Amino acid sequence: MKIQHSLLKFGLVTLIFFVMSCGGNNPQKKPGGREAVKDTVFAVQTMVLKPGDITNYIRVNGEIRNATSVDVFPNVAGKISRILVSQGQFVQRDQVLLYVDPSRPGAEFVESPVDAPISGIIVSFPFSLGATVGPQTPVAKIAREGDLELVTSIAERFAAQVKPGLVANVNFEAFPGRTFTARVVFVSPVLDTLSRTLETKLRLDNPAPSIRAGMFADVKIITEVRRRVLRVPSDAVVSRFGETFVFVAKEDGTAEKRIIVKGLEIDNITELVEGVQANERVIIRGQTLLENGSKIRVIDQGGES
Repeated sequence: MKIQHSLLKFGLVTLIFFVMSCGGNNPQKKPGGREAVKDTVFAVQTMVLKPGDITNYIRVNGEIRNATSVDVFPNVAGKISRILVSQGQFVQRDQVLLYVDPSRPGAEFVESPVDAPISGIIVSFPFSLGATVGPQTPVAKIAREGDLELVTSIAERFAAQVKPGLVANVNFEAFPGRTFTARVVFVSPVLDTLSRTLETKLRLDNPAPSIRAGMFADVKIITEVRRRVLRVPSDAVVSRFGETFVFVAKEDGTAEKRIIVKGLEIDNITELVEGVQANERVIIRGQTLLENGSKIRVIDQGGES
């Protein structure tokens, strides 16, 4: 009898322990089927939304070229007998560049001078003394001094955005930390069938005297500027299950989920078209684990957007 009583007591204790163990592993249920968990306070960083500007642009590479250049042709066929200038030299209009000797075996002729058709700098001089040239052979190229242009190619997908008059910011490796402004003056009406690009030319507003033909340029052609819009760092925008939203920090210490409509997105900045208002404080760090109504603690009150 004592043995049976001991076994019954042992079984009852085991059953109680089992029930308590199961209850410890399964949290209580909230109304609606959600599990009740201990409230967590998330540390976040915020910023105040203030109207500002956002700029859209096309970034391309370009090259400085002479805007006006003229090929020089001799009047007769023959051999170059004398050269009076060199590449890179400035020449005046009608200045003699070289002489061509049209003589043939058994016949002597007077040397024919080749004059400069315009004043400028000799940017190409491909022939040397004794070379044979003719009236169809360009013996030199002269470009007007200081008459430079910036030439670039625009990808086909941006063709509809580029037009004359657009402003661009230009940087050169030769001038670190300095930005020049330029304007689009020409957009080719024909797309290059091989590269699928449009040739585009720009003129620098205030070119430095030391800018030379052949220099490489980094160009940002500004296609659109939106004034007084609300924008946040792109990392602040969350996308889950087909929804795009941000979290707004409320005065009661909670995060409110706001479905938003995005506008321009460039340089890691996103325009917010709908869903938020000016002067609201948007969470820009620590938002990835938040849900609507999550408790938050602002550890860094960021500045304005």
